[in-house]
Parts: sequence; structure tokens; C-alpha cells
Amino acid sequence: MRAKTLTSEQMEARVARFHKLQTYQTQNFEAHNIPPGAVEKVAARRVYPVMAPADYQGRSAGAPVKGPRGLIVSIAECEPGNGPGLHRHLNTVENFLLVMIVPESDEQVDPVCFAPSLAKEIEDQYGKTALEGLQKIGFKFEDEPRA
Repeated sequence: MRAKTLTSEQMEARVARFHKLQTYQTQNFEAHNIPPGAVEKVAARRVYPVMAPADYQGRSAGAPVKGPRGLIVSIAECEPGNGPGLHRHLNTVENFLLVMIVPESDEQVDPVCFAPSLAKEIEDQYGKTALEGLQKIGFKFEDEPRA
């Protein structure tokens, strides 16, 4: 297979630069008279369409990169406690690629906390070594701190 030569313009048409992306909320609020709070009920606070088919009609139609039919790539920015609500897609399969940004500090780890009852369940089913292994890589099992 021969390598295809692209011009700078052709290559640039296939590149999405994050600082130039607009959320689909921004792209659709005014066009469809949707208040910001209404979209936050059904989507993450900020969803950045990156790639969508050229003939796509939905909320990601403003994606800067036009790709193959059937494939949409978006970045959803979700602060803790503000993810999209439980939902299902009628005609598609949705997969998530998780990208976490760990705040810069001396400790570069992302602890994830679960209820203590799950620790007992894991230990009972898989043994103490499995539980300790999970704890070593940042999984915590503790009650929520009380205010």
C-alpha cells in the first residue's frame, strides 16, 4: 500500500485543536433556544464534539473534523458529581475513554473511594491479598466523611 501524500490544508482539516473546540452546548443554545440548565439535565456540563460525519444532523454536527459515517468522537468534561445522568442511546453504542487530570501535587495518585461493604465483599470472594493489592494502587474503602 502506497503512502498518501497530504497537503498542509488536507492535514489541518483532520486536526482538532482543543483550544479551538466549542462545546455542543455553545453551538446549540442560541440556535435552538435551549437554556444552559436544560442541557445540564441530560448531558455533562461541557461536551466538545471533535469528529462527526459530514452529513450528521445531531448535537455534534458542529465538530471540526468530518469523519466516517457511524463514528462520533466527543470529549465530555465532568467535574466530580456532575456527570451525565443515566441514559441509553436508541440506535448507537456509546463507549467511554476515561481521561483523568490529576491535580498537580507531590502525590500523583487518583484515589477512588468505595463503600467499606465492597472491601468485605472483595476480601470474602477474592482474598485479603486482592483487597490489599487494590488498596496499594489507590482504591479506598471508607465511609463518606461527615460534615
